[in-house]
Amino acid sequence: TMKHLEPQLIIIDGLDRCGKSTFIEYLRDKYPDSCPMVLHSTKPPSDLEDPKSYQLNHYKKQIQQIKEIITNFEIPVIMDRFHLGEFVYGTLYRNGQYYPEELKELEQPLKSIKTTLYVFTDSTDNRLDRDDGNSLTIDPSTMDAEYNMFTEWYDHSTITNKTFIDWSQGQDFSASTFESLLDRHLSTDTE
Repeated sequence: TMKHLEPQLIIIDGLDRCGKSTFIEYLRDKYPDSCPMVLHSTKPPSDLEDPKSYQLNHYKKQIQQIKEIITNFEIPVIMDRFHLGEFVYGTLYRNGQYYPEELKELEQPLKSIKTTLYVFTDSTDNRLDRDDGNSLTIDPSTMDAEYNMFTEWYDHSTITNKTFIDWSQGQDFSASTFESLLDRHLSTDTE
């Protein structure tokens, strides 16, 4: 029997160097017949007067497009970074000030589709050990702030099917760890 991912939205968000891309690769390898579409969110253009409004409108449109893809093509969509990252990084690096009501409003349309949220985090020391020179920051106090903000926005998220992964709590980047995350949260069917 072959397991397939049902049409759904899978959001992979979190800190740099915490396994998001590794988990996405694992998903694609485990479910090759499901043909999940992987989309990656990026930061807004740097020359905007109001990056917060731009980003909120961007994510509203993107959520609508994702819902149409899932509905019309009946495939899973995996978001590599998404709205929670904006609430963290937009606040820290683009002087945005986000509020829980804005998160609730942004996530409201997701209630009509199967949505799973994974937030990957780790201790600052572990992240510094894995740094490859491409991280947003290597300042420990800023990295601690990123961690605390992801924790806060995860708690504010209205997505009910969600998991907060903190690798410093003893889990490792192994296939068995990823498998347990999948078994608990993703919708699959068997052919």
